[in-house]
Amino acid sequence: RAGILSTLLMAGIYCVLTVLGAQSRGVIGISADGGETWLSPEPNLRFTSPDSPLSMKRLSDGRLFAVWNPIPRGNVRPWRIDGAMTGSRTPLVCAVSRDEGATWESITTIEDDDRRGFCYIAIHELSDGSVLLGYCAGSPEDKCCLSRLRIRKLTKEDMATL
Repeated sequence: RAGILSTLLMAGIYCVLTVLGAQSRGVIGISADGGETWLSPEPNLRFTSPDSPLSMKRLSDGRLFAVWNPIPRGNVRPWRIDGAMTGSRTPLVCAVSRDEGATWESITTIEDDDRRGFCYIAIHELSDGSVLLGYCAGSPEDKCCLSRLRIRKLTKEDMATL
């Protein structure tokens, strides 16, 4: 299998392109001028994933907030559990960047259940600084990781610790 799996362009400053192929890691590009020019793409060692896209949002305080599965493609976790596709999509983590994506800090585990897959994250910031996450969270009982929706609230206090 080869080709583009997913892309993410964040406010003209950060681009993640996941390309399937021999390495299946993808590349990251960073722009310091709003997307006019880009630094040479570099291997995506930061946001690895088992075929599930990274989600990212700029928060009202200016930080970038990212949620993803930090698992390299081809990892040792099973793709199926008891016949149900979980896609090796656990754990689910988040992190913040205060420098336009040059560095990421406070990597925090949101979910870590070996029998579930967590993926396709929607991010919505509330007016009080809390963040709602909506994502797939299925298990073998659901027959697929895509069969159950979970909504989780990270409170303003949770977000302040990131």
